[in-house]
Amino acid sequence: MALAPGTKLGPYEIQSPLGAGGMGEVYRARDVRLGRTVAVKILPQHLSANADLRQRFEREAKSISSLQHPNICTLFDVGQQEGIDFLVMEYLEGETLAERLKRGPLPFEQVLKTGIEISSALDKAHHAAIIHRDLKPGNIMLTKSGAKLLDFGLAKPAAMGAIAGTGPAPLLSATVTMTSPSPQNSPLTSAGTLLGTIQYMSPEQLQGREADACSDIFSYGAVLYEMATGRRAFQGKSQLSVATAILEKEPEPIRLARLGLPAVFEHVVTRSLAKEPEERWQSAKDICAELQWIAEAPAEESPPTSRATPARRFIGLVAGVLLIALAAGLGYWFSPSGTAPDLRVAINLPPGYLLDTIDTALVLSPDGTRLAFAAQGPEGPQRLWLRALNGQEPQALAGTEDATYPFWSPDGRYLGFFARRKLRTIDISTGAVRTLCDVQKARGASWSSRGVIVFAPDYATGLFSIPASGGTPVQLTTPKANGSHRFPFFLPDGRHVLFFSDLDLVNDKSGQGIYALDVDSGKTQLVAPEKVQPVYAKPGFLMFVRNGNLMAQPFSAQALKTTGQAALVAEDVNNNPDRGSANFSVAGNGTLVYAKASAFGKLQLTLFDGDGQKLADVGPPMAFDRWRIYSLSADGRQVATAVYDSSSNSSIWVFDVNGSRSRRLTFGAESRSSPVWSPDGSQLAYSDPDGNIYVQAANDSTPPRMISRVAEPRSVSSWSPDGRQLALSTPTKSGLDIHILSTSGEKDTAFLAGPAWETQPTFSPDGKWMAYVSDETGKFEIYIVSFPSPETRVQVSSGGGSYPLWISAGRELAYVTGERKVIAVEVKRPGTRIEMGQSRPLFGGRPLPVMREASNVDTAVAYMTPDAKRFLLSIPTTLSSPTPIDLRTNWASELESKR
Repeated sequence: MALAPGTKLGPYEIQSPLGAGGMGEVYRARDVRLGRTVAVKILPQHLSANADLRQRFEREAKSISSLQHPNICTLFDVGQQEGIDFLVMEYLEGETLAERLKRGPLPFEQVLKTGIEISSALDKAHHAAIIHRDLKPGNIMLTKSGAKLLDFGLAKPAAMGAIAGTGPAPLLSATVTMTSPSPQNSPLTSAGTLLGTIQYMSPEQLQGREADACSDIFSYGAVLYEMATGRRAFQGKSQLSVATAILEKEPEPIRLARLGLPAVFEHVVTRSLAKEPEERWQSAKDICAELQWIAEAPAEESPPTSRATPARRFIGLVAGVLLIALAAGLGYWFSPSGTAPDLRVAINLPPGYLLDTIDTALVLSPDGTRLAFAAQGPEGPQRLWLRALNGQEPQALAGTEDATYPFWSPDGRYLGFFARRKLRTIDISTGAVRTLCDVQKARGASWSSRGVIVFAPDYATGLFSIPASGGTPVQLTTPKANGSHRFPFFLPDGRHVLFFSDLDLVNDKSGQGIYALDVDSGKTQLVAPEKVQPVYAKPGFLMFVRNGNLMAQPFSAQALKTTGQAALVAEDVNNNPDRGSANFSVAGNGTLVYAKASAFGKLQLTLFDGDGQKLADVGPPMAFDRWRIYSLSADGRQVATAVYDSSSNSSIWVFDVNGSRSRRLTFGAESRSSPVWSPDGSQLAYSDPDGNIYVQAANDSTPPRMISRVAEPRSVSSWSPDGRQLALSTPTKSGLDIHILSTSGEKDTAFLAGPAWETQPTFSPDGKWMAYVSDETGKFEIYIVSFPSPETRVQVSSGGGSYPLWISAGRELAYVTGERKVIAVEVKRPGTRIEMGQSRPLFGGRPLPVMREASNVDTAVAYMTPDAKRFLLSIPTTLSSPTPIDLRTNWASELESKR
């Protein structure tokens, strides 16, 4: 029933509509007696038609009207006129929390302020024996005078019936007031419906059990989580999936979703979201007290990690700031030579985390106070972590999943990185992530003092520049044929950038070296013949890794020339000769960090049963830079793998899984990689760095034969069941395509080609389908496509996936999820179509151990037998050393004193 302006309901004159929904219409009105603006809610017709419901409504209205609190929207009056039941309530100006959250998370100070106000309001309601039951951002109004708790549309006296059909339904709806009309599907006007509310329901509400104060506390915990992170605690693509998440899953830890929030705040939220009511906070007053304590903590204690005593806080400061800053500065006065000592401090990673040892993973902030690093944990993808050098625990940066090559802005406000074929930046203070442009297999970047980022978008391109604020990339350099320019590093003038130029890191060492580029003129000049990533360090050193040793050579940033001999700074530095990268960083104040190569142990091929229990080690443990891609034979008895030597040349080896013997299959200086077994286990196909494809008898009874010669680094992924074709991952200008190569070498055709990456193809046992990985949605997912004509296609995964394998004679497809869990999905084939059925967890439902192969997205890995009863994984012998990263100060002064 729509009311025209000027209509009077008792002393209330209707002025304009504010919103409408299933629970009635809301109008702005004027109380002509008191001369104030109010909000009037017209209630549904069914209330007027039922005397019992009207009595209940009036009884509940009296309870709600008793809630006098500065943070609760006041119910003024209840009336009836000519069959119209209506409510009169306080008129508020402002915006709902739901509207505010569309712009992102709230500043933490506002999170605490709003949290205190609403928890105080909840406490008032609960003491009046009133349960809200529909607490959500849409029912919280942010006004100039503070937050207001609204819409007790589902509220009921605590002693009255149950919910969801187990007792009398709630009647009162003191719906929110607004300053502008709202669409009918707004959370503001859908109280009492499941849609738009289920994300904040407690488990007991979803199960149809009695709701009490603890139910409101669960809902409020979800609201606190969303205010702090900008995302809902429980998410899904349907109401069913959201309900499942609420009942069975835990939200992503706040420390992963937003950097820098106190651990004690996360404790408040986590306890509020406990699945069982008795495990939650037992009163809103407790939450209010905790939030007030956090808000009142002195600035020097923020963000607090616990209610530490002054003595404990002092110890933390001594362990961090004093050991680094004071020893570096005051040590000068106590040094007989007048030179500050070279202080050395070990830095730990979070327990169970593994530093990225393939790409550059470490970078100090320009002022030397913070360390950013890329690491992969026991669950989930690799991401960036930030650690202040004052003893605080590292904190994950949300939105940096799969990040590599981190680099700082000159002012230390932003971090740049590459992830999922994008160049991105993250604002450290707010956590906002921005995408600048597309990349392929990026190889480093640097941010100049002039607001320009120079980066290598691929391993086979020149350098490009792009404004840090966004824009169109501009090419700066063009390498020679088969060459590459990578790992740029800006000098202090913001005009010249160092970079590494190479032709072929594996076979052709000529023409390699560190160069300097003038970004204004485009001129380049050779600086040093070193074949690795360059870094400039004050007061004047060119730093690089040579044979695992970190070296520093005197260098003039003005003349762009080195002088004298390079001196040893540190031994045992992690580096990747295959790419020319190294894991070390130097800050503007001279602080140095580097990852120790020996800290990461070795990799061991390990056999597990179907439940994830370890059975045996296969072959000898090898250093991290020795193992590469491996392939398990279909019968599970043999594994073929590429083993790299100290010169980054690889050869194919075959190991018996039972450990009885091993043999080297390929010899010579030329590298061989990506071995794949033939269906009968009698042959192996593999490639070399130039993309040439070979086939060789697995027992080494015949010499290898080259079946294809090309000039692009392709990799073999799968062998067709009839033995006549190979599926290859083939690089293109836009990424990776899937090609089909006949084993005779006569035919090489593109099967899947497009702007996205299509990779890791694997033939079905009947040869009529192919599973593969594509990032067309922006994330790598699993797909199945018909073969040999790609006419029919179905997406298998939705939350990320890699390494598809056909099992159970093709009746199931297994793959690794983004959380490194192995899922098997039923594959149904009615006629010429294909459908996905039920899924089940493999490997005991636990995540796979950290695998070295995780970064090789362009190559398939046969990691289980077709019956899923045996898994072969390449895992670290230890996840990490207790002290994988070393920090040093005043190393440069020490070198200067020796010159």
